[in-house]
Amino acid sequence: MKEKEIINVAIILFTSVFLVNALIPFFEGSEKPLIVLSGSMTPIMLPGDLIVVKSVDQNELKVGDVVAFQPPGSKPNTLVTHRIISLEEGKERFFGSVVNLL
Repeated sequence: MKEKEIINVAIILFTSVFLVNALIPFFEGSEKPLIVLSGSMTPIMLPGDLIVVKSVDQNELKVGDVVAFQPPGSKPNTLVTHRIISLEEGKERFFGSVVNLL
């Protein structure tokens, strides 16, 4: 093989490995891409931004984390993304709204 062919094969191999590692979580369902629809998280997230969310144990959450969750009483598959500003027994506060998480 010529040097140029070796470099091309190496680039293709590296790119393939990178893409497989990047996409596996999406196929397993452990991570999910979402598009930001509102400006409620500006300037951190703007409408149209692509974010990736993953499931975590509720006990791992801490003040300052940004979470996507389904508010009680909302339509199925409706997620809201907010920063946790307070964690109290049974009531979590997200940017001024009080939500009871199950």
